[in-house]
Amino acid sequence: MTTNQQMFLYAVEEMNFTRAAERAFVTQQCLSDHIRRLEKNYNVKLFDRTPKLKLTKAGEILYASLMEIQKIENHVEQTISESSKDVSGNIIFGIHVERTHLIFPTLFSAYHKEYPNVKVSLISDQTPRLMNLLENGQLDMMLGLDIPPQEGYAKEQVLEEPAFLFATEKFLRRYIPEWKSGQTWIAPEDLSRIPLSCTSYTCALTRHMGQFLTEHNVVVHYICEIGDYLTQLMLCRRHEVGFFCPESFLIEEDFIESQKGPAEERVRALKVQDMSSRIRVEMVYSSHHYLPGYAIAFKDMLKEQYQTRVDEIRRRYEEIVSEDA
Repeated sequence: MTTNQQMFLYAVEEMNFTRAAERAFVTQQCLSDHIRRLEKNYNVKLFDRTPKLKLTKAGEILYASLMEIQKIENHVEQTISESSKDVSGNIIFGIHVERTHLIFPTLFSAYHKEYPNVKVSLISDQTPRLMNLLENGQLDMMLGLDIPPQEGYAKEQVLEEPAFLFATEKFLRRYIPEWKSGQTWIAPEDLSRIPLSCTSYTCALTRHMGQFLTEHNVVVHYICEIGDYLTQLMLCRRHEVGFFCPESFLIEEDFIESQKGPAEERVRALKVQDMSSRIRVEMVYSSHHYLPGYAIAFKDMLKEQYQTRVDEIRRRYEEIVSEDA
């Protein structure tokens, strides 16, 4: 059962979105988003919200169907659980270096509970180097960014992730005197007026931004190349540079900490005006390499947990924007 469907069941059982969200350990807005995606997927309305929350006819049909599915899944899960703990094996998993801490700790805890005898070896690096390891048979699968099509490899898109410019208002006013307090976006041409840092010129995000800037005839000035986002954030908080960063960084404790203090000292996550393209987060594995059941379970669990984690991040960003408004 998908996360969207599980959230729907919580909402039906509680008939109150606030209580359902608390039960699911998510925000009410996050739960509502799951319901909306489900309604969009089936092209129906599942709840009447006035005068009080109740199921529509379509909602009743879906609820009855999901209860039957849940019974089947519970039976399957019980049957498998009797044997999954006896399964042993190894997974060598490559993950983009800046995504490791975002998803792996939670993922491993959940997976290890189901498959305690499967050893997971984690290799974190930039996408191009991970692809080389995959091609050489040194990885079973990997999570990477903006991977071009390659013969002999299967790709499954996890989601698409926008990029932001991180900068303080104090820094922006120094180079863009007309900058308006509380502005949530930056014009492409203004990017050429500020000094920037980047992770590496081969990094997927740097290449992605480079393509956008070339299309808009904008030349930017990278004054330093740093291997991680946390160090760049430290320079940013000193009002030395701005830097491009993926959406997933918004939930980092260091970024949350940078939201404290005077308004002009806080690090802003700014959207780049007219930038609609997003970075593709993708699972990749050899189409000629057999993936055992425990590896497929790991892959599917990762995709679901990544989506849930990003839903939390997007809620966090909306909260930041509303607080600054």
